[in-house]
Amino acid sequence: MNYYELERLIEETIEKGLLCRAELADESLCYFIPRKKCGDLLLATIDSDFRPDGWTIRSIRKLVDFDIARPFHQLLVRKFDEALEEPDVDISGWETVFGDIKSKGIHVSVEGRIDGENDRYVLGIVGEVRKHSVFIWQYDADGVWEPQPLKINYADITNISFGCRYNEAYASVIRVPDFSGFEYEKEPAEGEKDARILEFRRK
Repeated sequence: MNYYELERLIEETIEKGLLCRAELADESLCYFIPRKKCGDLLLATIDSDFRPDGWTIRSIRKLVDFDIARPFHQLLVRKFDEALEEPDVDISGWETVFGDIKSKGIHVSVEGRIDGENDRYVLGIVGEVRKHSVFIWQYDADGVWEPQPLKINYADITNISFGCRYNEAYASVIRVPDFSGFEYEKEPAEGEKDARILEFRRK
């Protein structure tokens, strides 16, 4: 299936509210109901044992395989369907997505190639949002915060999720520190980046 065919199939599932099955680059399977798409990003309801469990935003280009779930599974999903209020998140790009999530104080899971590791998963809150990357303040399974935020490039993100029971359980008990005084690493100006590239080429 080429990208154009994939887009058409996704549009059909959005129109009909169908449960879908997708395979990711790490060969894991996931089930969700697409709600809307914009460019390369897809907003969908997470399906957990045929019940809605929060939201996911995925890069369509990172989907290895995508198909409509079997008819019997569609019946099960409709039987246990619960109306979830669609989040007010602008999915025109990762920068706007994380900007909206930060403004709402949402705890978010991010998956992808993170900090040089494939298929890594982090959970936390959004720190600084930039044009090509985002800083995430993350905590571990024991609710302990990392001392430094993790910088993640948008190009390395496979998907994010929020509003699910797992995230909300942590959010209900974890105290969020005041990160407002933290100084994030500065990005070089465009001219400075070009100068570094030229210097590298000279060497």
